[in-house]
Amino acid sequence: MPPSQRPFMGATPYSDANGSGVRFRVWAPFAGAVAVAGEFNGWSTSADPLFSEGNDYWSVDLASAGVDDQYKFVVSTAGPPWRLDPYARSIIHDANGNLNGLIATSDEAYATPGYSTPPWNELVIYEMHYFYNNCRAATLEDLDCGGSQRQRVDYQRRGRRRRRL
Repeated sequence: MPPSQRPFMGATPYSDANGSGVRFRVWAPFAGAVAVAGEFNGWSTSADPLFSEGNDYWSVDLASAGVDDQYKFVVSTAGPPWRLDPYARSIIHDANGNLNGLIATSDEAYATPGYSTPPWNELVIYEMHYFYNNCRAATLEDLDCGGSQRQRVDYQRRGRRRRRL
């Protein structure tokens, strides 16, 4: 089966002249194989493999999956194989407390009451790299690089360095 030719990332329902189902796409650059498991296949880790697009993206169209099905990606790399979809439009805890993606309709917006993204010129973004000048720290309390990094953190906390974009 070839990779999906439909656009977008994550789990996106489709309905067109070729049929209906859900298109799954994920970026997994170090994966040897990727599959999708969910309620639609009894959480099988091998029933629905994704196919490499040749550019670190993996995808598949599944007619068996539908809106409101829970799912996760199964990625064969070092580390835990179960991966939550970073593009999931909706997430939910299952009966065991695991966090799963939930297939949402294509036109469903994020459902946080009263939320709206501020205009770009009102955003305040802070970024600090703790691995600066060969200084390594697990926590702010462990940060000891001659005091310079700790002073910057304290300075940021006091809010004296706010800039508008």
